[in-house]
Parts: sequence; C-alpha cells; structure tokens
Amino acid sequence: MYSAKTALLGLAAWVVGTSAQSAVVLNNCTFDIFIISSPTNGGASTAVETIASGANYTEAYTTGSAIKVAANNTVESPLTVEYTPNGQAGLVYYDLSNNAGNPFADFNNVLAPSNSSCFTFNCAAGSAGSACYSNGGNIQVKACTITDLTTTVCAA
Repeated sequence: MYSAKTALLGLAAWVVGTSAQSAVVLNNCTFDIFIISSPTNGGASTAVETIASGANYTEAYTTGSAIKVAANNTVESPLTVEYTPNGQAGLVYYDLSNNAGNPFADFNNVLAPSNSSCFTFNCAAGSAGSACYSNGGNIQVKACTITDLTTTVCAA
C-alpha cells in the first residue's frame, strides 16, 4: 500500500542520490556568455547571468533543468544544456540541444560527465546539424549513473 512514509522515503532517496551533484557551464570563449536556467518542472527561470571568459556557472541538481547559453544578454537562440536526474534509478539523463539555436556552432562544445565511463558529447566546430546535438526529431539524450556534468563552451 502506498503511504506518505513511502513517498517521503522515495523523496529522501532522490535527494541523497542527487544533492551533491551539479551541472557546470565553463566559458572557454574569449567573450562573455549569458545564461538562464529554466527548471523542467515549470518553476521560475533564473535571471540572466553573465559568465566572463574563463569563469563558470554552477547549479546543484534540481528535478531537471534546461540551461540556456547564449552570446547575447537577451539569451536569444541559445544552445541548451538539458539534464534530468532520477535518483531512484541512480541515473541522470542529459543532452545538448540546438532546437532554439546555437550561437557557438563555430566552436567546439563539450558536455562531459565526471564519470569517464559515460558518453561525452564532443561537438566539433561546424557540426550544428550533426548527431551531436538534439534537434527536431534527432534526439541525442544519454544516461549515466548520477554524476556531475560539465559543459565547456568554446572548448579547445
């Protein structure tokens, strides 16, 4: 029988499984980038944050998020880093999406889990239409054991 105790235990397992993990966006570009994070559960988006060259943006895992990364402070046509942790399954699902655009298409962009046995998106400059990015019917979502995710924009 399902009870409030079962629900609380499930929530506790999710929190324990995900609270220490984070999503990071590292700005390796020679210019500022701009970020808005939008929770996938419909909560309020963050205010626009400016990330200077060499700096990073970090957020602790939530129930899931779309981190929009742009080259302008209106965050138009962003590259989107998407993640959804599932603490009960012990997994995090992640991808890079250029559905809304990708102002960094002329640069190498990398989404790498800290667990090196998991899939790393290493999107070469000029590969915006490739299988590296989720777009339209081309969905490139990967799963990994709960781990930190680091996206490097303008990677070397």
